Amino acid sequence: MEIFLLRMRLLFIFLSLSITTLLSVPYYEKIRETREVPVHLPKVHAVNLSNSIRVEYLENHAIPHASITILVHSGKFEESKEKAGLNTMWGESIVLSGSNKTPRDALAANLEEHASTFSFSGGLERSAFTLNALSTYFEQDLEMILEVLMNPRFETEDIQLIRKQILQSMQNSFDSPSKVASAASDDYLCPDNVRGMRARLSSVKSIEDEDLRDWQRKNQNANRYTVLVSGDFNIEQIVKILNAHLGKLERGDKVSVAAMQNSCAVPGGKIWIAEKDVPQSTILMKARGLPHGSKDYHAWKIFDFLLGGDSFTSVLTNRIRTQNGWAYTAYSYLSSDGYTGTAGVFIQTANANVPDVLRTIREILAERNSLITEEEIARAKKSIRNRFVFIAETPSDYLALRNTLQWEGLPEDFLETFLERIDAVTIEDVKRVAALYAPENFGIIVAGPASLSDKTDAPVIQVEP
Repeated sequence: MEIFLLRMRLLFIFLSLSITTLLSVPYYEKIRETREVPVHLPKVHAVNLSNSIRVEYLENHAIPHASITILVHSGKFEESKEKAGLNTMWGESIVLSGSNKTPRDALAANLEEHASTFSFSGGLERSAFTLNALSTYFEQDLEMILEVLMNPRFETEDIQLIRKQILQSMQNSFDSPSKVASAASDDYLCPDNVRGMRARLSSVKSIEDEDLRDWQRKNQNANRYTVLVSGDFNIEQIVKILNAHLGKLERGDKVSVAAMQNSCAVPGGKIWIAEKDVPQSTILMKARGLPHGSKDYHAWKIFDFLLGGDSFTSVLTNRIRTQNGWAYTAYSYLSSDGYTGTAGVFIQTANANVPDVLRTIREILAERNSLITEEEIARAKKSIRNRFVFIAETPSDYLALRNTLQWEGLPEDFLETFLERIDAVTIEDVKRVAALYAPENFGIIVAGPASLSDKTDAPVIQVEP
């Protein structure tokens, strides 16, 4: 008992000294002493299947869980305008309907029993089928979903159910002014371009069962697949299972990305009112940006941070939200791929504020060089560096990002050298990139009441789902 009391007294003395020491240093001095966190990107390993399909993987055995994403290099860029939405219907039908060996109810029951998930996501360039499972069931469930993926049954009843769900979701999305603004930006800021092509109620209704089967046959090509695996697994066993299914695919023609190489027109200096009877309008502005591989891409990241990419201290937040109270949501963003990019501004504000907000944004953009100082650039670099630490927080997301950059033709070390290139950006670089943000370069969509036309001298357009 005496030894226990002695230990408790020593512990109390240690804690008292520690607290006294901490309190003797002002909190702001401790903040100043905080150093930037070093970034250590995980080592990604790779192996090829028997038909050269690439498998990239990150092992982590701390938690008994594993994830696999089967990427299919097929997406909206290969759809026709008349059948827009086909890729989504294809993927969702596979995930729901299953195969003849494992039909819908059996697929759902097996996944539910194991607490596993099997999902699909379709994008502009690629699609992804993802399985998440406990390590105990990972190999078993992988066998099941690969058999489904290679032999989908495309049952008419299930296809109709998927179609109904997609149509209802599309219809409901137009209750949101931000969705209306997004659809209008596709139609008016990116016309006649694959990036502006969107699924409509009419195109989804026109998709037939045989269209899905044709899409499946087109994707039965080893050149279209990449596999990403992360978590707690045995790579030898996973490769064996993958070879038994994906390894049987023959290598066909390489995917043509010619449609991706054209940029959106983005008619600068024009504005449209996408009619939506709501109390709060959405303002969406877009201008042409840069591709990932541009020598000015990193300077562009820094300018976007200064303008509105940092939602708390950026000039957009200060001028529009903090100083004038016109909006709760006000930010800038950039979107980029291997061929082109978009500079954007997004704001939601009460209808009465729209003219003032638009005027203020134009003023900010006209005076954009005043935002660019050595001090602000240094602050942006530090923030970007500290945020970059989280890029590998989720192994599956890190694998997907890394693979996407490679798919877009960027060098293997793009992420490894990213911070070096950020550090190398000069004030002259940022000012050069700021030219992208001249007010006359932006096309503007305002999703709000038609009455805003009188205050903005903009034509009213009707946007249909």
